[in-house]
Amino acid sequence: MVGHKWVCNPSCVCGLPSIPLTPDVRQDGFIAEARGMSHAIDVGQIAYCVTGALTSSPGLPSQVSNASAESKSKQPRFKLEKYDGSTSLDTYLWKFHQLADYLQWDERDKFYNLCASLDGPADQVPRELSTDKTTGRLEDLLQTRFGTAKQAVSFQAKLHARCRMENETLQELHRDISRLVQLAHSNETSSFLVHIGVTSFIAALNDSDLEFEVLKLEPKTLPDAASRAVHLESLAESVRARSHAAADKTGGLVQRQRSILAITDDDKDEDKNADLQQ
Repeated sequence: MVGHKWVCNPSCVCGLPSIPLTPDVRQDGFIAEARGMSHAIDVGQIAYCVTGALTSSPGLPSQVSNASAESKSKQPRFKLEKYDGSTSLDTYLWKFHQLADYLQWDERDKFYNLCASLDGPADQVPRELSTDKTTGRLEDLLQTRFGTAKQAVSFQAKLHARCRMENETLQELHRDISRLVQLAHSNETSSFLVHIGVTSFIAALNDSDLEFEVLKLEPKTLPDAASRAVHLESLAESVRARSHAAADKTGGLVQRQRSILAITDDDKDEDKNADLQQ
C-alpha cells in the first residue's frame, strides 16, 4: 500500500493482516491506531498482535517496544464472553466495564468491543444505531431489548408457570429456577430471593408427593431444596426398583406354581379317562 509500511510480525499467531503504519505517524498515534483494531479481534489476540507489530518494526523508538512489553504484561488471561440475550444483561455489562477499566479502553474501544461481543438475537441491536454510535446508546438499546428491569414482568410470569418437563433432571430445573429468579426479581433483597427461589422450585416439581416431602423438610435455600429433592427422588426410585424386582420374582413363582397345578390336573384327567375305559 502506497504511503504505508507493514510492520506486523509475520510469525504472529493471531492470523490477522499486518497493521499499516504511516512513516510520519507519532508514537502515541500508532499505539492508538493499533488499539483501535481491538473491536475486530479477541481480547487475548490484541496483546500479541499489537506487541508483534511494535516489537518487529525496524526503526521504531525503544520507548515503543518498552510500551509494547508493558502492555503485554498487563493483558488479562481471560477474554470477553459472548452475550446472546439469554442471561442477565446487568451482570454481563458489569463484567464488560470491569474489563474495559482494566484494559483502559477509550470510548471507541468500548463501543466496538461491545459490538463484537454480541451474538444471536443481541447481534442485531447495533444495526439499529444510525448516527449516535456510542457505548451508552448501545447499552440503552440492549436494556430495552434484554434488560431485566423492562422485562421483569415477563420473567415473573415464566417463573410462575415453570414446571418440570418430562425427562428433565432436578439439577437442570434448579439451574433454570435460579436463573429466572435473578431475572424476575433483580432489585429485590437477598432474603426475598431465597424465599421465592425455594417456593418456586418446589412448586415446579410437578409431583405432589415429592413436593409434600420436600416441604416437610423445610429447606432454607434453593440449593438445599434441590439437594433434598434429589435425595428423596433417589430413595423413591430405589424403592420402586426393589418393588418391581420383588413383583417379578413373585410373578415367576406364581407362574411356576400354575404350571405345576396344570400338569397335575392333566395327570388326574388321564387317570380318570383310563378308569372309565376299563
